[in-house]
Amino acid sequence: MSAGGRSWTRNVEAIIVTAIAPFKPASRPHVFPAAGEVHIRLRKPKECLLVMDGQHESTLKGRKDVT
Repeated sequence: MSAGGRSWTRNVEAIIVTAIAPFKPASRPHVFPAAGEVHIRLRKPKECLLVMDGQHESTLKGRKDVT
């Protein structure tokens, strides 16, 4: 909640994506069905860190050939 995330009851199965340090202050969390998939694509070839559940980290690197 400190990152601006939403509160949900335990019986709702969902994936909630919240930016920890968003570029835009008006950034809002995104909610997806738990059975779905979330794909991340960087718009610029700049390295960033993806943190899942505050525990799992993965480094992402954008590619220059992506349009």
